[in-house]
Amino acid sequence: MSEILALYKRIFPAMKSMPLLLILPLAVEMLQHVVEIKLGFYDLHGALPPEARSTRLIFGIIKVAALAATLVLALRWWAFSDQGDPKRALRPGLRFMWGLCLFLIIQVPTELIEDALEQGLALIPALAEARLARAVIALGVTTFVSGLWLAWSIGLLVEDRTLGFVRSVVISAPRILTLFVYVLAGTLPLMTVHYGLSYFAMGKPDWIVWSVNVIDAVVVCVLIVAIASGFFSVYRTVRKLAHPAG
Repeated sequence: MSEILALYKRIFPAMKSMPLLLILPLAVEMLQHVVEIKLGFYDLHGALPPEARSTRLIFGIIKVAALAATLVLALRWWAFSDQGDPKRALRPGLRFMWGLCLFLIIQVPTELIEDALEQGLALIPALAEARLARAVIALGVTTFVSGLWLAWSIGLLVEDRTLGFVRSVVISAPRILTLFVYVLAGTLPLMTVHYGLSYFAMGKPDWIVWSVNVIDAVVVCVLIVAIASGFFSVYRTVRKLAHPAG
């Protein structure tokens, strides 16, 4: 419970200390919302024609890249703040570049599996229209499995030379449910709000659509830092057990 409280308590101080954690996700999320509104996404209840879907996908890729950068920056900020040098978060070294490559090699297939699982769940009649339920189930399954090496992956991004893959898996395996709870605590509450706002805006008058999307952009800013905080709780827990005296 204390780690979950710490998870939430470090979100806003980080955003206050490093405004980029607010500015970057807010800008890209609002940009995508503007594109979606102009394409008629909310008027059509998400059923865009193929050419419009391609345009939305392009801006979606830009958004995902920016949110991923925000997540990594938050992780580095907390890790280097613990070492007394938070500004080092903005000074990635060669080890970070190598770690990022390894992280992506692992993460990209995981994301593809998650997407494929969500699409597969849509074939189940009871889940065909339940997009949020499918997303939660797919995220839950992939997150649970990848939790075995999540601490090691984060260690790569924060240039931790001491937490190896095998040690991370050995420590994480018997504690996988606890680590999974940390990830869910950082992800599920605001992710539910995010999807809920999107559904609420469907088919509504323009002024409601714009208002809801502005609110949602702010929610996403906090959401991505909260997800990062959940990941950091996993990393910090495993690292403490790997280095009891450190």
